[in-house]
Amino acid sequence: MHDWARYDCVQPRYNAIFRDIETELLPLCRDQGIGVIASPERAAKLYERACEGDDCTAGDPIGCANFGIFLHDGRGVDKDEERAKEMFEKACARDNAAACNNLGILLESGDAARTLELYRKACRLGSSGGCRNAGQDA
Repeated sequence: MHDWARYDCVQPRYNAIFRDIETELLPLCRDQGIGVIASPERAAKLYERACEGDDCTAGDPIGCANFGIFLHDGRGVDKDEERAKEMFEKACARDNAAACNNLGILLESGDAARTLELYRKACRLGSSGGCRNAGQDA
């Protein structure tokens, strides 16, 4: 038997889109006492780059929507609700259902007509939350 070094930690690809580690890798790490490193700061930078960068991914609606969530929650970046709204607006303009719904939630106490319009768009794009918020069947 060889004296192989044990892993102490792992930093897998894990985000809102790539969540496959939740079913196999995370339970294994928990069982074996291996730490999992998460970096919300790095994730926020990548989402921001996907949304606003000058490369081929600039304007990516998923990146904008996810960066909006990070800004709203203050996850990996300073909390900034106004900038979160801008990110959701960009993503919604590119037909991201979740972003339309999230923007509607943030605008709920203001313009009721705009909020309903956002919820209806989210619903049309497949968001069950948008349908619920618009009072429509999914």
